[in-house]
Amino acid sequence: MTEDPRRRWLAVERIVATPSGKSKPALSEEEVKQHLMAAAEYLVRSGALLIDGLSRTSLIEVVSQALADPDLEKALLEVKEGKKVSTATLISLMNDAEVKQGLYIMLKLLKALGKSAKRLD
Repeated sequence: MTEDPRRRWLAVERIVATPSGKSKPALSEEEVKQHLMAAAEYLVRSGALLIDGLSRTSLIEVVSQALADPDLEKALLEVKEGKKVSTATLISLMNDAEVKQGLYIMLKLLKALGKSAKRLD
């Protein structure tokens, strides 16, 4: 079982006293780097950096407003009740300026996700 990263990076603050009375870090510079990398990994895996990144954009506000849109609620209820959506309805929606803007944003998001996925290799 791997050690909890939080425990590893908290050890960076420990110091030990030397015979001369001066204190020095309890960990070598390499160990400190390892602990800092563990701390960064913990933040990434915990989602803290993702939440921070999202909070710095207007994406949360846009999505929040979209989810509160009464037309979306109406469409959800219609689908839940079994309303069939025709191809003609979908095509007519494609001509709507707001739908085009939403599709543009979604496609840009998908492109950004694709770029990020490439960096994982």
